[in-house]
Amino acid sequence: KRGERGDAESELAAAEGARAAAEAEEADAKRQRDELKAALPQAKEALRLAKAAEKEAASERSSLHSACSKVEKDMLQLEQAKNSAVKTLMAEEYDPNQVERAYEQQQKGSAE
Repeated sequence: KRGERGDAESELAAAEGARAAAEAEEADAKRQRDELKAALPQAKEALRLAKAAEKEAASERSSLHSACSKVEKDMLQLEQAKNSAVKTLMAEEYDPNQVERAYEQQQKGSAE
């Protein structure tokens, strides 16, 4: 009987140790759950702010892209106008007396 009693006591001690470990694990799980519940509103607010910032950044990027496209379009038009003017000037025949004639015509127009 002593052997059985010793075995029973050792089983009881093992069971109590397992119960204590399970209770400690349960307490840790409850503590972690409470911490996560407390952190949830802050995380949701941070997510909301991050989404708003992302939306604003996308809007600003779109605006900058639009402005850049407009500048590029204006630069292209300027380049085309410049090339057209240079082409027109290159097509004209050089006349060394052109300035003098223009001046004389202006003088005649002013005199009348």
